[in-house]
Amino acid sequence: MARHGRAKRGRLSAIDTLPDWADEAKLWAFEQLKERKLSQLEILDGFNARLKAASLSHDAAAEPPVISRSAFNRTALRIAILSRRLEETREIARVIAPKLEQSGDDNLTLMVAETLKTLISEMLGNAGDLSPDGDTAEMLMMTSRALKHAVESQNLSHAGRRKIEEELHAKARAAVNQVAKVKGISQETADAIVSQILGIEKKG
Repeated sequence: MARHGRAKRGRLSAIDTLPDWADEAKLWAFEQLKERKLSQLEILDGFNARLKAASLSHDAAAEPPVISRSAFNRTALRIAILSRRLEETREIARVIAPKLEQSGDDNLTLMVAETLKTLISEMLGNAGDLSPDGDTAEMLMMTSRALKHAVESQNLSHAGRRKIEEELHAKARAAVNQVAKVKGISQETADAIVSQILGIEKKG
């Protein structure tokens, strides 16, 4: 049995295990991958050069880390997948807004809750980043907030909004728990993921 929520996530990549002083170089590389103006090889060369400079600045005697092409390509693929999913969530939020205007309170509650549940199940199941501070949780949080903002723009009663919020929380928790159970994630980690997605603070 796993001793904590991350035990089932598998071996961390070389990039995941870089120390804090490498964060600026990682941010540069990730931004370049998203902009897609440079080739992956050019970005990798620039990334390793920045890692070397940061390593020398941190500890001149230490051997600077060198990220291999295979490790970098895996990270680039993951970022490409997550970026595509982020665009999909933005498109969903754009498409759903006019539909909300035509729905009554009950239909609106069902549509928003089911949309979020489907997104959570699909993203967590395929992206695989089951951590409270992971990219998938961050994207789902953005989707959740986009749906909430769309709801808030409608002329609903306080009770209607409250009902939708309760449905969102229930559907999100059910979807995360379902995927977490299959992947062997602890309940504590699942609760933290739900809190991150919905933008709520954990109690206790």
